[in-house]
Amino acid sequence: MNKMQKLKIAPKFQQQLLEMKLNSPILALYHFPKTTHYVEVIPFSNTLEKGVFQGRVKSKPITMRKGRISFSRFLFETGGEELPLICFNQPYLSKILEIDMTIIIITKKSKGNWSVSKIYYKNLEDIGIESQYALLKGMRQATFRKYIAECLNYVSIDNFFPETYHEKYQLIPREQAFQMMHFPENDAAYESGLRYFKYEEAVLFYFNLLMRKKFFQKIEKVKSKNIETHHMDKLIDALPFALTGAQEQVLEEIIKDFKADYIMQRLVQGDVGSGKTIVALLTGFLQIKAGFQVAILAPTTILAQQHYDNASMLLEEAGVCVRLLKSQMPKKERDAILEQLVNGEIDLIVGTHAILEQTVIFKNLGLAVVDEQQRFGVEQRKKLRLKSPEVDMLYMTATPIPRTLAMSVFGDLEVSTIDELPAGRQKIDTRIVQKKYWDNIVAEIVETVAKGEAVYVVCPLIEESETLELGNILEVFTRLQQQLPKQIRLAILHGKQKNEEKEAVLADFAAEKIDVLVSTTVVEVGVHVDKATLIVIYDAQQFGLSQLHQLRGRVGRSTLKSTCLLVSDYKNSRLKAMTQSQDGFFLAQKDLEQRGPGDFFGQKQSGIPTFNVLNLVEDAKIFEVAKEDAREILEKCEMLECEKAYQKISQYIKSKEQTMSKLLD
Repeated sequence: MNKMQKLKIAPKFQQQLLEMKLNSPILALYHFPKTTHYVEVIPFSNTLEKGVFQGRVKSKPITMRKGRISFSRFLFETGGEELPLICFNQPYLSKILEIDMTIIIITKKSKGNWSVSKIYYKNLEDIGIESQYALLKGMRQATFRKYIAECLNYVSIDNFFPETYHEKYQLIPREQAFQMMHFPENDAAYESGLRYFKYEEAVLFYFNLLMRKKFFQKIEKVKSKNIETHHMDKLIDALPFALTGAQEQVLEEIIKDFKADYIMQRLVQGDVGSGKTIVALLTGFLQIKAGFQVAILAPTTILAQQHYDNASMLLEEAGVCVRLLKSQMPKKERDAILEQLVNGEIDLIVGTHAILEQTVIFKNLGLAVVDEQQRFGVEQRKKLRLKSPEVDMLYMTATPIPRTLAMSVFGDLEVSTIDELPAGRQKIDTRIVQKKYWDNIVAEIVETVAKGEAVYVVCPLIEESETLELGNILEVFTRLQQQLPKQIRLAILHGKQKNEEKEAVLADFAAEKIDVLVSTTVVEVGVHVDKATLIVIYDAQQFGLSQLHQLRGRVGRSTLKSTCLLVSDYKNSRLKAMTQSQDGFFLAQKDLEQRGPGDFFGQKQSGIPTFNVLNLVEDAKIFEVAKEDAREILEKCEMLECEKAYQKISQYIKSKEQTMSKLLD
């Protein structure tokens, strides 16, 4: 007999619980209220405009209608005063309320009448707290609250953590925390319950991440990688520029991973133009010299082409065989590349999703680099990792990630940060310009093109919207066609075009066959055009801070002076922040605070966890202490597995280890 049957649940309610995936009493207890309302009766006074009052019905409710609205009127006595009450859309009151019946009302004064939002007429002694839950349509709040109360009486709830952690953080017992979450006596009681569950959720979250990390580190490399750094040193000496201190530090961290006896799982995050690609190529060269193959996975063909060009320029003179693999290529050429990969003739393959196909087989893959890794889903990253049992994984992102978000999204990875820009890069002049000065913007575009430089114009919409008065790409493109001199070469780029068309436009822009590219945010990541020195972002208030920063990063990628014009008629804190800072990490933290983690990447990012009670922005301190405590508890569990205080945690860890293969991504 299951627990639901023991609790005497009606079949319909049981089915509803199953649909909500609350198929055990303990799962139901973790379905916390979305709001909690305290019903506290107070004495009536003529000075009050609203309140919760107890009294007697003095006259039977009379129900009337006015159009579609029904309303009931009756007299209510409390504290020696008679109040005329009005209740909207509650016609059943005339059947329920009797003269001299004791009731409790929630009411406020409105135009001489007291408007009632809720009436309690039975079990008045139990009134005090009303928790409101997210439920399926048709489910009654009162029924669910009653079920939760039964679960609290039915389930045996022990503390999960040893008492030392409860004492350290002054956490209430777990059983009491459940009581305070569902039926708190006041706000302070609710906060004490919430505090416990935030800590519990954070520690369990880090248990999973740290166990996953440990699982990878137990996977020893099949072959020892004989990494000799002098090969890389020769390449660095031949570079036409000096590496930054941050790049050198990240190189050291990656090389240390290569030499370790476990598989590398490292994320390199760096601002736009900080030099992540050169770090990937230099460390890839070390793997190649040690006898391994390297794969670089890019989200778009144009970005893959750029990586291929950079890799060829840097490595082919050193005897490295570099090839490009993409979806649209002649079958004969593709088959030749696949054969060369299998027999080991190709050292470095650069490509798009085509690399992930089952037909792509490596002889000896040692390093896989995933560029703009947030653009790939969990399963796609997993496919690449499974191409070889000994492949070191290097993930790269140009989206600066605030510390709390990095701790949660990438808590199982080692994280390296390149927080310096190469020498010679000039600050991008960023200005807010009102739409009435559009002619001045057009003049600046003409002046930029006259210098032999290129321009981006970015719009938030493709077509005109019926509800939003925003600049759309078709309208702006038409205006520029009419206003710019005929010799200026314009092109348009947006998400509704076919992939081949988009790639062709981007390739022409990179090859300096286009002067002004009018685009949506499809140019946000990956397009590297040295001659692009002006970006005009139309209706800039529509974009998040991180997205604005990514767009600004399309210019200023050489020693040429660059400009970013934020076209907007709105006063906006995001736009102001853009004019004040070019530090991507500072702007990313501001963006996270303003918009929250769900929309941080501009699209729902597959790696961002969803939490029950934790908040990535507000609970940064809890994340920090929970990560350290999780590490400490796991170490103690290994040594003190039989100690009673750690038995529940040990059981939890064992259950997770049995399904660890499901936690790999």
